[in-house]
Amino acid sequence: MTRYSRFWTRLANVPAIVKLILIVNPVLYLFYGTRFNGFNYAVVTVEDNSLPRPANVYCRGCTIKDLQIIMGDDICYTYREQDTDLLVLLFTTHQNVEARNALRETWLSDSNDGPEGRIRHAFLIGRSNNHTLETLIQEENDIHNDIVQGDFVDSYYNLTTKTMLGLKWFRTRCPNAKYILKTDDDVYVNIPGLKDLISTYSHLLETSVAGTCFLNITPDRNVNSKWYVSEEEYPKKTYPGYCSGTGYLLSANAANQIAAVSATVPYFYLEDVYIGFCVSKLGYKFTVLPGFHSATSRPIDCRYKSESVVTSHRIAPDIQRKIWNMPCSVSYFYHYLM
Repeated sequence: MTRYSRFWTRLANVPAIVKLILIVNPVLYLFYGTRFNGFNYAVVTVEDNSLPRPANVYCRGCTIKDLQIIMGDDICYTYREQDTDLLVLLFTTHQNVEARNALRETWLSDSNDGPEGRIRHAFLIGRSNNHTLETLIQEENDIHNDIVQGDFVDSYYNLTTKTMLGLKWFRTRCPNAKYILKTDDDVYVNIPGLKDLISTYSHLLETSVAGTCFLNITPDRNVNSKWYVSEEEYPKKTYPGYCSGTGYLLSANAANQIAAVSATVPYFYLEDVYIGFCVSKLGYKFTVLPGFHSATSRPIDCRYKSESVVTSHRIAPDIQRKIWNMPCSVSYFYHYLM
């Protein structure tokens, strides 16, 4: 008897369920990527932001079970005995070092114990398949200690994973934060204006997500679109509601509840829509905040230092610095607000 004959003879005596596992497990391995790490959803395992989108973005009924934090454990440790008035979580990618530096030099520069209160920030990032980029991001974090990295490939199609990384990091590493702003590294944020909004809307923020919010938006069925969603992924005609991922604000209570309920909400690659699913399942609301702009607010002038502009999208690093250094008189604000 050859070794192959012996193999098939032994296999005949193996229980059916074990055979099924032997057959299915390699297939799952190929579909889900090179590591499971507790994930129970389709992780995109290549750094591909191009169109058409990767085939494994969708996984019916899959949820995010666990996320491994591999960098950024001690950002809030120094301030563990203090409440944090505001925690800013910023999406970034390895290559965007100039954008990060511009924010550190401008509106994030008072993020410890500045005049606007105790404000912390963290840049959220996944892994890169490029060893050089991984080394550089580690060296950058050694200097600034403000980068949180998760054990998943950094990709546009993993942005929902990145959001949940931020919420897990908040819950486990920076739990004293009272409010959380999720935004991107190309967004200008008027911190004084944001603090005023928090004071005004604090009662609503306990059970809502706030920013530039939308209701009854139709899913994009154009297969060539960056935001394409098939009817299999989402058969309903409209989304229940969501706030633009360019900047949304939530309380610690809302963030904790969203993180908890996400274990029961099937994965969806559009991160702001996914958060909207969680909000709707909780029975929470969407609150539109004045001054939040999901596009670039024009003209770029002293309005950026008034309550007229609290967030503005697609602001290049040099423009961030220009806004920060822009001389604006008190008389301008009085004239504008009148």
